[in-house]
Amino acid sequence: MDLKLKHIKMSDFSDIYNLTTNYNVMKWIGNGKTWDKNKVNKFINNSINDKKSKDRTYYFYKIVDKKNFIGIIGFYKFKKEDLYFSLRVFILPDKQSKGYFSKSLKLLIKKLKKHYPETEYLYSSVRKDNKKMNIIMNKKYKFVKKYKMGYTKLNLYK
Repeated sequence: MDLKLKHIKMSDFSDIYNLTTNYNVMKWIGNGKTWDKNKVNKFINNSINDKKSKDRTYYFYKIVDKKNFIGIIGFYKFKKEDLYFSLRVFILPDKQSKGYFSKSLKLLIKKLKKHYPETEYLYSSVRKDNKKMNIIMNKKYKFVKKYKMGYTKLNLYK
């Protein structure tokens, strides 16, 4: 495995579109809905433009193994004034349960520490019914609390 995190570019549109239109990936992310072309364009543009910002709060990277697209991982603030960063990860279904999450998370934490050395934690909200990810997060992170966002029940880890 030759895993790298690379900056997202407009030329990644096809890979990101295929990933984010996959219901089995997106049902666990955000509002649980797949993305359309406009949302993918907005995500890519935000990734490109925020990279140039001095008050950057949005760090997303494509995960690649050699030259193969695996998914996306990143950390971000819900609001600029938040004191902590949250984790978000999207991995192609056929690449899940193969160690890509663990290895890409280690690479992401190095990037977090490079940009924000004072940051102690990266928070992760996981849907309560996402059993597979809750098992993984219980092994890697500390459980903080259960909470609801709208009708969605979540577990928070740090």
